[in-house]
Amino acid sequence: MTNTTNTAFAKLLAYDGQDFFIRTASVYIGRRPGDNVITIGRPGCSSVAMRHFKIAYSKEKSCFELVVLSSKPVVVDGNAIKKGREPVALSHKSTVIIPCYHCVDPHAFCFLTPTKPVIPTPTHRPAPAAPAIHKWNINEKEQLKRFLLAYGYGRWEKLPKGIQDKDPAEISAYANSFIRSTAKAISDEPELSQSIVSLLEDSPYDKSVAIASNEWGKMDQRASVWGRRIRLLSRLTVFIDKYGEEQLLDNISDAMLLGQTPAPWWKRRHDKDLIVGTHRHGYANYSAIRLDPSLSFYHECKPPSEEERKAKKKDDEEEAVDDDEMDTSVLMVDESDVRSRSDSMNLDDPHDGYSRRQTEAQAQTGTESFPSSDTLTRRLKKLVECMVKSAKSSSKKSSKSKESSSRKSSDGSRK
Repeated sequence: MTNTTNTAFAKLLAYDGQDFFIRTASVYIGRRPGDNVITIGRPGCSSVAMRHFKIAYSKEKSCFELVVLSSKPVVVDGNAIKKGREPVALSHKSTVIIPCYHCVDPHAFCFLTPTKPVIPTPTHRPAPAAPAIHKWNINEKEQLKRFLLAYGYGRWEKLPKGIQDKDPAEISAYANSFIRSTAKAISDEPELSQSIVSLLEDSPYDKSVAIASNEWGKMDQRASVWGRRIRLLSRLTVFIDKYGEEQLLDNISDAMLLGQTPAPWWKRRHDKDLIVGTHRHGYANYSAIRLDPSLSFYHECKPPSEEERKAKKKDDEEEAVDDDEMDTSVLMVDESDVRSRSDSMNLDDPHDGYSRRQTEAQAQTGTESFPSSDTLTRRLKKLVECMVKSAKSSSKKSSKSKESSSRKSSDGSRK
């Protein structure tokens, strides 16, 4: 292929025969149009994220690679690839599919490379002049900040209406600015600082947006809290993507969940619904979580009065923005307490502590009082902490198992 204005490094051939040419070293594929974005899916399709995945050329591996950016997987050559996985190498005629049950035509593509590959280099790459980034006003930045503190980085499908139609590259650049400004303000906490910066996806506009604490308000007072919030939401998303909503707590022992629960009637299913509700409705949006019919709270708790609704909404807003770091040590329990309570209590039994008839009645009327916002936030933090500990423990066991197998294999070969 000659180096002309029509040069393309590769292309995606869609199911309907439409060609999408890849003319730069990296390109985003998603629902929202923008610079360096291949737009797919109809406007109302919820299966395709604003930026669903990225295809980029790797100089080290001398091939194009696919990176999933959405919480919804992409099927590459028959293998489901989730967000957080290592980049997947694409070869000539690789198949790329976004599962969808909403559209008539499937989001299926065939990745094709030219017979004589053109390696993406500065001399080959077309260099159209990039438009200058649009400056966001204070209100738009505040909306983005609240979104990041409610859903975490990368949950672009949850963007508020006021900014969801903006250029995805601009959204990413301003989100990166907020995260980097937060990380800069907590440089004395290197582990936390590095953990939130590691979440970022590069944007072509990154250098055009300032990294400054005065751009995002009260950074000197709130940076540490915001950093922990963003890390918590990121971990929560990773666990839901990995285990699914139903199996979230399967790897968590009863002993880890015992301690001071938010209410006497609280069970394992309520822990799961608290996590799922937070992921679905946003951090500390307990009013929406309480009124979600698919969650247990809707059927088991008393419906809020109008005064409670207003007071709860105010509490949730304050909790979401000004949440202080809470001491989760009060939720810990010693071994003797674990043993005594484990003998008399089955956390896996949804009817533990109630008769079946009483529980069925509650599903219709709801008699329990919904816990306070700060109590629920403490519990959420403790749950995520337990999930992190469990994941680390599983990782260590897996590593030891591999080492043991390797040693046995080595000993066997020597014999």
